[in-house]
Amino acid sequence: MARLNEPPIAPQPSAESIEALKRRFLRQNRELAKTNSIQSIRIRSLETDCSRLLAENLALREQVLNLHNTIESRPVLDQFDVVKTQLEAKLSELSSLVAGLSQTRSGSGKDRGRRKSQMTAKRKSGEERQWRSGLGLQEVENAMLPTITEDKYYPRRTMGYVWIAFQAATRTDAHEANFL
Repeated sequence: MARLNEPPIAPQPSAESIEALKRRFLRQNRELAKTNSIQSIRIRSLETDCSRLLAENLALREQVLNLHNTIESRPVLDQFDVVKTQLEAKLSELSSLVAGLSQTRSGSGKDRGRRKSQMTAKRKSGEERQWRSGLGLQEVENAMLPTITEDKYYPRRTMGYVWIAFQAATRTDAHEANFL
């Protein structure tokens, strides 16, 4: 009968089973070393990403603080109503001047006695009037090309082969139609 208090007697391992056990542990050790290497590379890349993002975060916080400082340093527009009333007063003054000019135009018989050189000296050239009214500036702004952004976050659209072929065919058809 087996005694309960004694450890079981195990058979002696053979040399072949010890070699098989060694190979299994070596294979397992290689797999663990390979996994460890992969994980350490991943950890290093995540640490560099983390440091890059922290630096970007600091730069953005600095920019936010600079913007807050510029906003706080600007004078507050509490005088908006004052400026508005002043502009309305100037506008009413200008409208009264325009009304006065229309009245003087109706009584322009006084100007007949003046010399022609005095009349032309009073008149402004068309370019000067445009410059004074700002229309010349508006025309320059309309004629300007749009700005080119350098750091686009979207891909550039280019014409594909089909579109280029279609354009070429359209041009040759239109060109041939002009000669018929």
